[in-house]
Parts: sequence; C-alpha cells; structure tokens
Amino acid sequence: MKVHLFPITVLLVIFSFVFVQTAGSAVGLPADFPDLVATQKGEPSPGVFIGWLGFWTIDYYVVLDQSGYPLFYSKTEQMSYPGVMFNGLITAPSDKGFTLKDETFTVVDSFKLAGNYSVDIHDFKVMPNGHALILGTYPINMDMSLVVTGGRPDAQLTGNVIQEIDTNKKVIFEWHAIDYIPITDSFYDLTSKSIDYAHFNSINIDPFDNNLLISFRTTGEITKVSRSTGEIIWRFGGKKNEFTFIGEHEENAPYYFVGQHSIWRKTNGNLLFFDNGNLQGAGTTPSDRTYSRAVEYQIDETNKTATLVWEFRHTPAIFTPSGGRVQPLSNGNVLIDWGAAIPNGAPAVPLVTEVSPAGEVVYELHYATAKKGSRLQKYIWNSPDLVKSQTFQNIISGNTYNSSNAGISVTVNSLEGVTNNGLAVKRHADAVRFPKFTGQVPQVLIDRVTISSFGIEDMSFDINFNIDGMDFKDPNQMTVYHRPQEDSGIFSPLLTYYDSGQKKLVVLNAQPGEFIFTYPDIQGIPIAPALKTPADMSTVGYTKPVTFEWAPKGLFSSFHLQVAKDSEFNEIVADKSNMTVYKYTMETIEPNTTYLWRVNTTNSGGTSDWANASFSAVAPKINVTVPNGGEQWQAGLTYFIQWNYNMDDNVIIELYSGGWFAKTIATVSGSQAYEWEADLSLRPGNNFYIKVKSASDNTIYDTSDASFSIIK
Repeated sequence: MKVHLFPITVLLVIFSFVFVQTAGSAVGLPADFPDLVATQKGEPSPGVFIGWLGFWTIDYYVVLDQSGYPLFYSKTEQMSYPGVMFNGLITAPSDKGFTLKDETFTVVDSFKLAGNYSVDIHDFKVMPNGHALILGTYPINMDMSLVVTGGRPDAQLTGNVIQEIDTNKKVIFEWHAIDYIPITDSFYDLTSKSIDYAHFNSINIDPFDNNLLISFRTTGEITKVSRSTGEIIWRFGGKKNEFTFIGEHEENAPYYFVGQHSIWRKTNGNLLFFDNGNLQGAGTTPSDRTYSRAVEYQIDETNKTATLVWEFRHTPAIFTPSGGRVQPLSNGNVLIDWGAAIPNGAPAVPLVTEVSPAGEVVYELHYATAKKGSRLQKYIWNSPDLVKSQTFQNIISGNTYNSSNAGISVTVNSLEGVTNNGLAVKRHADAVRFPKFTGQVPQVLIDRVTISSFGIEDMSFDINFNIDGMDFKDPNQMTVYHRPQEDSGIFSPLLTYYDSGQKKLVVLNAQPGEFIFTYPDIQGIPIAPALKTPADMSTVGYTKPVTFEWAPKGLFSSFHLQVAKDSEFNEIVADKSNMTVYKYTMETIEPNTTYLWRVNTTNSGGTSDWANASFSAVAPKINVTVPNGGEQWQAGLTYFIQWNYNMDDNVIIELYSGGWFAKTIATVSGSQAYEWEADLSLRPGNNFYIKVKSASDNTIYDTSDASFSIIK
C-alpha cells in the first residue's frame, strides 16, 4: 500500500488574495500525482478536501489543503465514499456495507445491509444518534410486457431498498421503492432487458420532522417518506410532481430539474441539491440541458409550492452527465463538485467550485492539464478548529466559571479534591461517536460538550448551555443527555429546562463527562406489514419448502408470524414471535391443503393488527405458454419462450422435433421467460415443440400443447 500522510497541523490554509499553485510538481510526490491549480478570489470556508482524484478510475485517494497540496495520498486506502460522517469518521465501501475509519485511517466501526441485498454506494449516512441509513439493490424478475407495450417478459428491474440500522446493528426500518413508486413513473427505457427504474443516489433525514428525503435519479424526483408508516408524504419533480414551481426557467418546463444528486434540507427549511440536467443512459429522458447547476428551493409543504431562491450556473456552462454534488459549508457558502464533467482538450472544467450566497465564485480547483474528474468534499476535519475550549484552575465550590468561547457556564455545587485542581470545558463542532441509549433513541444534534476535571475526586455542577445556533429546533423539546466517558458508554437523559430569557438550556447537578443535545424522534406507529409470498390465494408446490416473506411498514422492533390450517388459527403449524427478520421457511407442507398465514408488527407504539393471506399446497406444476402451437418462428430471429411455475426452482428448456430430442436450449433461474434465437442450423419444419422441466425433478415438466414451425 502506497500511503503518505503529512502533518495535519497545517490543514487550514486561508488566503485573502488570488493565488495559483501546483501540487504535483512538489518535492516528494509521485511522478504520476496530478498537478492541481487552486484559484482563490474571495473568502472560502475553512477546511480540507477529502475524496479522490479521477472519476471512473480512481488515481489517488487524498486529503488536500486549500492550495491543492496533498496532506495525505494513497492509491489503495479507500476513503470518503460517499463522504465523511457528521462525527468525523471517514467511510469506505466494504462487503455489503461500509467501514468507518478514524483520523489515523484505522477501521473503528462498520455497518452492513441485512438480507440478500447488494450495497448501493451512492450514499450512506451515520446520523448523529448513531443510526445508519444504508442503500441497497437487488434484482426483480418481471414480465414487462404486462406493464408497457414492447416490454420484455424476461426483464430484470433493479430494486432499491433503504434500511435504517441502529447502534446494535439491528434493522429498525426498511423501505422498498417498488412498493410505492410505480414503474411507469420512470424516465428509463422500460423496453430494456435491464431496467434501473428508480436509482437512489442520495438520502437524508429531514431535521424538521425526522422523515426521509430521497433522491431518485431515473424518476427525476425528490420524495419525502414517513419513517412512521413508510407512506409517501410528497413527491417533488418528475412525472408525478405535486409542487407548483415559482421563479423557475419556463423554457425547462415541465421538468425543471432532471437527474439530480445530493439533497440537503438546510436549517432555514430550504432544499439544496445538484441538478444535473440530464439522465444519461436512461433511454427515454426529458430533453438534456446544456448545463448543470446548484439549486435551492424554498419549500412550502402545506401549499405545495417550490420557489427558486438561489441557483448557480457556471460561466462558461458546465454539463455533468453523471455524479456531481453540492455541500452547504459552515460560513454559508456552497461547494459544488462537478463529478464526471470532463474537459475536451483543455483544463476548463473545475473539479470543485466554492460559491458565496451572492453567487460569487470564491474558490476553484482544477487539474493543470485536461483530465478526468474527481470527487471531493470539504470538511473541518482532524483540526483544532473543531473545538472551542477553556480551562479553569483552582476550582472552588459555589463559584461560576463562564466560558464565552464555548458558550457554557458551569456553577460548581460541590467538589472533593486537592487545591491545585482544574476544570476543562470543550465544545465540539462534530457529532458524538459510538452513542448508546436505553429505551427509545432520540435524534441528536451535531454539537457536543465534554467537561473534565483534574485534581478532583468527585464534583457536582449546574450547566447553562448557549443554544443560539440551534434555533431551528424548539428548545422546550430539547433534552441534554450525559455519559461519564467520551466516545464510550450509555447516554442517560438529564433533567433539562429552557431559560427563555437567556436563551440557554439548563441542567442541574451534573457530573463530568460527555453531553449531547437531543430532541424527540418520531413515535412508532404499529402497522401490519405487507405480505409478499406466498401471495394471497396462490398455489404452492408441496414437494419443496415454502418461504414466507413480508415487507415492514414504518419503524419496527419485531414481528409475529403464525401459520395455520384453519381460518380461526386453532390448528397452528408455525408460531414464531419476536422475529427481527421478515422471512421464514417452513420445510414441509401437506399436499392438497389450504394454509392461512398472518403477521403483525410490534414497535414503540404497540402491536399492530394482523395482516392475513392464504395459499394452497398443490402438486408442483409447469405450464408452457409460448410457443403453444401454430406459431411460425423464423430461423435466425429471437423469440421468447414462456412458462408458469408454482415452485422456486431452476428449469431446463429443451427443443423436440417430431417427438425426438433436438437440443437443450438453456437452464434458467428465477425468470419465467427466456429469449431464444431460433437456430439457423435446424432443418425447417412444422413439428417442433418446447419442453420445460424442473432441474431438480425431471418428472415435473410440461410441453407445448401443439407443435410450432421453424421457417427460413
């Protein structure tokens, strides 16, 4: 592994003049490290750039100072995909999830998807309360000929799933796009064989009501989803847009933004995101614009209006076919990462542009020569600027110690210790690490406080916390939590009240440790899950195990599954309570029997009603539907062979001619259709038929009802 790490004490470089500096030619850097040119025209936000250079192929993972000089670089140390978390830990994709690395690039935590899903690396969030939002994908075999004209019966959709995972690595929320977003709402070419119909690329929790904000690239919309129920609250953009646009560019109507990325709900309530202006690869897209932009809308969720209050379009225009991000910065500026925007023969496209609220470019970073893009975000990371602190010495009981720097006042009620003692008060601008809670978990703000002492064995004090920067939250709903050790242990709530005159949160009789600011999360609503398989009133082959699957709706703690032979559930054959997964396999079922099955949900709000379904156990059966007699298929052209099957098993497709075996066409898994090119080597005739049989039991099969023809 090739790694170089420079002293992080030089991270923050602030200039008040225009400068140009190349990094790649500096002494000690590899010969293939690209030259970078930084141009500063105003006052950028403090911080360093973390990410990588290169786009489809990554050249170097880097930490860059504002001159473009690498404080860290590596070809192999994956980092910052999709970003640095609120707690300062750096993410890197891993098997089915993400690892989290500290400032020394040591793995200290990880989250993985539960279930048979593949991780989607477009976005990942570890929220300040320690919960993670993780995206996944999975294949869905679907007969799209039943959905759209020209659709393929052997189509495979990319399913999209979101899981919220708590600090115990337990899934407490799962949401599937296919259950709520109709396929036909997509701009993707729905006649394709592989269809990425929704394409998650950004997720966040709305800090105003704790529900989910999701960006769907190929439906061109931002969607708000209730974490309580799983239901859609509103849809913004795309074919099913619910909002009236105000102040937008009418030449772009009706799709004012297209293929967007990177959504943020700002503390003023506005939505900020990157508008690509295109849907590269989707097939049937709205007309591509010639530019990409950063946009901010004032959202009225009651009257469903979206007012364009800010946008930035680069001069000259930049068009980003894929990727691209925006990032709100600490000083009010916005950083724009131009993603896959690639210059044509000249280094005209910046990697990043930092823009003031007035729309003025204050900073840009380029390659010195034309190159592919990058992915860079800006953070105050591993820096003394994250902490405002003050240390008091010779602490005396009854005295008040004010730290105007940290916005904290400590009044000592009692202490035991030596005369030469001290109290250190620190306010941190990053989120807590590794939080644990008992009972219902609150939402947590990014600010945290640590108070430690030396020369003191025991002490108690009252604390006043200045919360001027948290005014978008109702302070009367806020509670301060405490644990004795920083970065370790369980948080407990403290009796907290709000002093409206001083605009301060107050806690009494506290002890040293780590303090965080919380507000209530949404209340769980117990809702019965959606039963998936076996589908209601369906038939199942009795020679194989039967697998029960259901989809949660909203937050959940556990499920209860019952399977019975009677509608009153007196003759129960399976009874599984306190399930934390939503899948169960029953190994044997009786022939010619009707089963009833039901599931309920338990969460912090109680237990739901039952969701009910039934199925019948019948003999396993395959039914060939196409070709089924009389068709004329021309050699050299492709046709779909189709069948129905009441079991989950691979099948073998065979071709017969005049009663004689001609060839094995294919072995198929999962689908009930197969695209076959009629073999040019076959002798033309009118006595062909298809046989489809189980790969595990060749006594289970079916053939075409009558012969079909192959012609030349």
